[in-house]
Amino acid sequence: MPFYNAATMKPETSEKGPAVARTIPGELMKAGVMTYQLGEGPNPHVHPNEEQFVYVLSGKLNMILGEEIREMGPGDIAHIPRDV
Repeated sequence: MPFYNAATMKPETSEKGPAVARTIPGELMKAGVMTYQLGEGPNPHVHPNEEQFVYVLSGKLNMILGEEIREMGPGDIAHIPRDV
């Protein structure tokens, strides 16, 4: 089984928005650490082949998930199904 450490993963820029990403793609799910500058966030998009979870470590994030809009803060978790 592969094991990862976020501090040692190579940072990459994201095509989904202005962020520094450290991601681990799985077969049906993706995990990663995303870092955004103040006032920035991901552009609206979908992932047709994988689901995601968002766990906010610090700061705030306005999340649009389907028809629902919510402000997320430290400790909040959102499950994003495939193709949403």
